[in-house]
Amino acid sequence: MKDALCALHDNGFMCSLDDFGCGYSSLSLLRSFDIDIIKLDKVFFKDLSEKSKKIISALIALAKSIGVLTVAEGIETNKQYEFLKMANCDLIQGYLFSRPLSVDDFEKWCVDYHPK
Repeated sequence: MKDALCALHDNGFMCSLDDFGCGYSSLSLLRSFDIDIIKLDKVFFKDLSEKSKKIISALIALAKSIGVLTVAEGIETNKQYEFLKMANCDLIQGYLFSRPLSVDDFEKWCVDYHPK
């Protein structure tokens, strides 16, 4: 795996760790592999209790301290979005912005959403 990540980096690709915080993705992977981005699993954002907010903030701070970008997955509400902005999350994805789109629909969305 380390060799594959090195080859990807050598060819100009960034590597992300998807669904971070659930299943097989763990903190030890951040130590073991040269990851550029962690994608925080949507499970973290279902309930924004104070405990959840502290965990999310700590993960974002940890990522920043080791030079890793963060992406919040599955964001559906303005409350989640506002919290993540305050927590300095790098990127946010989810239905709050758009449902999954075909390439053609995405290109149209880009023009409509970001006119020049």
